[in-house]
Amino acid sequence: MHRRLCLGRVPILVFHSVRPRGAPMEGARGELSLEADVFERGLVELRASGCTAIRCAQLFDHLQHGAPLPPRPLLLTFDDGWRDTFTVATPILARHGFVATLFVATDLLERDHAPGIGGVTGYLAASELRALALQGTFEVQAHSASHAILAREPLTWFGERAPGEDEATQRARIAADLKRCRTRIAELCRAAPEFLAWPGGGASNVGLDVALREAGFKATFLTERWAAEVTPSPTALPRAFFSQHWRGPGADAARAWKMRGVVEWERGDWSGYVRLFLANRWMGLARQFARDRSGREAR
Repeated sequence: MHRRLCLGRVPILVFHSVRPRGAPMEGARGELSLEADVFERGLVELRASGCTAIRCAQLFDHLQHGAPLPPRPLLLTFDDGWRDTFTVATPILARHGFVATLFVATDLLERDHAPGIGGVTGYLAASELRALALQGTFEVQAHSASHAILAREPLTWFGERAPGEDEATQRARIAADLKRCRTRIAELCRAAPEFLAWPGGGASNVGLDVALREAGFKATFLTERWAAEVTPSPTALPRAFFSQHWRGPGADAARAWKMRGVVEWERGDWSGYVRLFLANRWMGLARQFARDRSGREAR
């Protein structure tokens, strides 16, 4: 069962790529991609529940200063800077009256392949990022320049210390990367980003301090996998990532229900628990049925 993560009972959902049906999915299990029709089905569910999408600054001002929010607010966030954010996700969001936030890793712009983060493909061109910012459905915020994950075994997050690195070198490395990202976004979008989502979702207290005091960000965003030393706060905001990779029988309905369930549960509504339970139960039964059938065929 999904555990509540988001502060102030304002749900923050994490997406990456939204692909047309039949297009190759990204990530080892397709977990970085969601089919466009499933994404749209989820938005229909969210609209039916009365949700209003907000911007990062609205959430920050609410948590820091008590500024009011619209009814049933949520924040829709997209990481990395995939080309289909502009070509696929934007028109779907606009059609249903939602705004969203893109956290872009600026070194990935123009790239069709980025070794080290799953062999993902199809990033925005600089001109597309500029057009995305001007179109208005998305606000453009920072995801670092390099999207560096320092090591795979054990996994080391961007904000942590690399092997053999002292704190001064660590701070200088993080600051240079984040400042390069802010400068590039400011050049392309005519406004410097004020918010940062950590690559991989995790950070350290040193990284957080550098981001806020040296790189000039107001707040940063995590996922459920942040470093143990970081305490969630208005400047270190956890986000919720729900199961997007499942492709079994009934997967479309289950994932749309799960999207709405996570939002309602993060808000504190018991209807969210029911939706999550039913979606997870259906996925579990479908997996068990597939295993049983495979076993019978093997015999």
